[in-house]
Amino acid sequence: MTVHQKIEEYLCLFSNTGPVKVKVKFENERPWIAERQMHPAEITAFIDPLTESFVTEMTFDERTYEIKKIEINPLEKTLIIHARVN
Repeated sequence: MTVHQKIEEYLCLFSNTGPVKVKVKFENERPWIAERQMHPAEITAFIDPLTESFVTEMTFDERTYEIKKIEINPLEKTLIIHARVN
């Protein structure tokens, strides 16, 4: 039996409160997506509870993108998701 990750919608992942600013950078595209806020403990949103692996796909405005990289800057309190259309 193969276990598949549930693909989460970016705008539903984070509490939009907390000290960390979440940004998205798209590869080869320039769509605009709202920045979010999160608490550091919400980093678990990037771990699939079924597979215990990192999430490799996410939807942005109902369109699926591949997560290429997640960049964390603790001094600037930012998290940047690098994504490209799947």
